[in-house]
Amino acid sequence: LPAFMPIFHRDYIFEAADGSALDRGPWRRRWMDRFEEARYEKLSFALEKVLKPGAEELSLRVRRVLAFRETEGAGLQVLDSTFDDTWTKTEAGWQLLVRKESGVRAKGTIPPAWGTVIESPRIAALSRALAAGKKESLAAFWKEYQAGGGPLIEAVAGKEKLSLVTTLWRARGGEVRVRLEGGKPTRSGYKSLRRLGETDLWYRSERLSKKARYTYRLHVQREVVSPAFAGQPKETSAVASIETDPFNSKEIDEASLLELPGAAALPLLVEVKDRDSGDLERMTVRSSILDERRFVSVYTPPGYDDSDEAASSGAVFLLDRGDYASRRLTRTVLDNLTAEKAIGPVVVFMLHSEGSRSADLETSDRFVRFVGEELVAWAKENFKLSKDSANFIIGGNGVGGAIAAFCAAEFPNTFGGVLCESGDFSRCISNADGGGTRCVPGRFVKNDETKTRFYLAIGDLESNALAASNRHLRDVLRAGGYKLKWSRFAGNHNTRTWCAALAAGLEILLPGP
Repeated sequence: LPAFMPIFHRDYIFEAADGSALDRGPWRRRWMDRFEEARYEKLSFALEKVLKPGAEELSLRVRRVLAFRETEGAGLQVLDSTFDDTWTKTEAGWQLLVRKESGVRAKGTIPPAWGTVIESPRIAALSRALAAGKKESLAAFWKEYQAGGGPLIEAVAGKEKLSLVTTLWRARGGEVRVRLEGGKPTRSGYKSLRRLGETDLWYRSERLSKKARYTYRLHVQREVVSPAFAGQPKETSAVASIETDPFNSKEIDEASLLELPGAAALPLLVEVKDRDSGDLERMTVRSSILDERRFVSVYTPPGYDDSDEAASSGAVFLLDRGDYASRRLTRTVLDNLTAEKAIGPVVVFMLHSEGSRSADLETSDRFVRFVGEELVAWAKENFKLSKDSANFIIGGNGVGGAIAAFCAAEFPNTFGGVLCESGDFSRCISNADGGGTRCVPGRFVKNDETKTRFYLAIGDLESNALAASNRHLRDVLRAGGYKLKWSRFAGNHNTRTWCAALAAGLEILLPGP
């Protein structure tokens, strides 16, 4: 019966040795929620006995050992129980039909040796020192860590391409839950830090590529006790805050930035002294389709000339919700690309979202028509631009990247290239006048004889859903015969990776002389 030996996986699903899943149905979500709340320190299941084997129905006796804290600050306790589980095989796989508790073996303080394995060598050494009664080791650790800065970066034995990154939080009092946003992607996007015993140190370790560059934040939940007042009893309330890492001095986009030693150099993001800089002007476009005005920041390269005798320029339209226009790095990247002749002369139109009466217009047919008809016509009227659509590029990041792809599908004779950075292709375009929605990949199932070129960039540390939607569009474009450059970078959503991808995409879509 080894094929039915259940293993408790990190995503809280039983899996038989033959690879078939035993889905515990409603129990699965409950255990996951309680782990996320950090109420449980350890949960393990083990098969004790097969009560009734069968091909369609199976009965098992399972031992569950659970470690938990009754209240904040209380010692760990262990609950050792056994259950008789009846499983039934359905079209969706094995599912738990009946669970009956058959007995509680013991309840008490968790044995000291039965703790969570600490992967970080330094945190493990600190744990051993504290267990040996060396209380001063904690203060010494914090002093050394603060001097060196965080997160903690260590080698992974036998894995030369990986680093073990341990993010730490030093409790200030009342912490009941600390979660990490950033780093290795998960289904929820948030990962709980674990407290080291009864100390003020919370930690989480992850194995990441040595080339990683990413931003992260800490979500801290504390219990605050209000003093008794006017005869009323004390009140305890939960206070949540989003924090940057106090041990990491690098910050960007209101988050902490970590660049591992192997992260690629980004010379195009560095401002060069005495190098000519282009002009950046905020202008207004009046839209009859949207019945409102929209702000556009327009970048013109150094020496831009709109006289009749001057050469025409390419055009790049970035649907950025103001992100590109608000970043000094974008201008620096464009200056460097132009100066090094990595791209041809280009005017860049960065469309803002502020001033819009409805955010829904961003993912509507009317907004797409505004871009393809009114914005492009306004740009051609006010600037000396190329008449060749191959020199018209539309792009954006996140939702903006998806809308850019849809604009290219709707106006294939207007835009010759699409630059998508971490495009959210799970978003669909709605018909503002009714009639449902249309999704981006479906618009490119067939090439339609256009010559639209694509540059798709996605980070290895993006969410699983975002990565899946990009891979799907990539496969659709390849099947349709489109010219495509698919790029992966070791990072997540952040200004530095986006600006680097912008530079790489422009070099491919609008190469210099």
